[in-house]
Amino acid sequence: MIDEFIKLFRGRGDALGTWHGGSRRCNVIREDFTNHLMSNNPAEWIGSYPHLGHRGVSWGCIDIDGKDFRINDHADEWDWPKMLDLARNLQTALNYKAVNAHIEQTRNGFHVWVFPEAGVVPAATMRRALMAACKACKYDPKEVNPKSEELAPGKLGNYVRLPYYGCLHPDSDGIGANRFFLDADDQPTTISTFLDTVTLTETAALEEVAKLWTPPTVVKFDGPPPEDVKPILAMLDGLTYTVWKDGPLEGRDRSSTLARLAHLLCAEGIAMPCAFSVVKDADSRWGKFAGRADEDEQIMNIVERAYAE
Repeated sequence: MIDEFIKLFRGRGDALGTWHGGSRRCNVIREDFTNHLMSNNPAEWIGSYPHLGHRGVSWGCIDIDGKDFRINDHADEWDWPKMLDLARNLQTALNYKAVNAHIEQTRNGFHVWVFPEAGVVPAATMRRALMAACKACKYDPKEVNPKSEELAPGKLGNYVRLPYYGCLHPDSDGIGANRFFLDADDQPTTISTFLDTVTLTETAALEEVAKLWTPPTVVKFDGPPPEDVKPILAMLDGLTYTVWKDGPLEGRDRSSTLARLAHLLCAEGIAMPCAFSVVKDADSRWGKFAGRADEDEQIMNIVERAYAE
């Protein structure tokens, strides 16, 4: 079972994701996966990086996060039935095109996984196929892995925490606490059942679905961003101003709130350079990218995505 698990989730071989955040540069070995499945110690649970650089990716995954499906803005209460319906719709859309998708339930939502039969496929092929499914289901995803079609030199990309942690510990039932795959009746499956029933996807099927995705046209800046945001803030309506002033609601993350602010600015017709200044000013107080070497690049990416045609 461990070897079969590794074949599906191995990812890149020179780094692992840690359970509490951050990466660990190392030569990834079988023991890392063994410990993940057999240990009750979170320090031994791991995440996998799908991006293998120029060689492509070894799996793909759509993230459905409970924070985007809140029942109550002031509490961590998710609309689980709505999230599961979305996961099933994405699975159905992909399966219809011969892309075999599998649903994992997580602590905060669901993952929709696809595993290539060839072991590795181009990152653009996997990402565009998954994005096409999201478009067909009218879902605007916050996170589709791989997150990029190309990986910059020296970069790792993003990792995903792996399922079934601790499920092979003597005290476990083979399912684990809160990361497991579901069967057709929405019931948790043991790791052995999942590995016996998982279905891989041919590269040709992924390529056909990837053709259905057209990346949005990115709108570029048409001038330098202003240094003084006060005149811009005076023009904003109540909601946009409140988001800029108050920041993320309790339990909401800073990245999604910055993105929301950028979309609100776009909807108000605020020019992109002005939106950049407002979002950067908000981030200087919220502390997501402030002080980082790539601060302006990160803010610009958020604004450009919000203003994409």
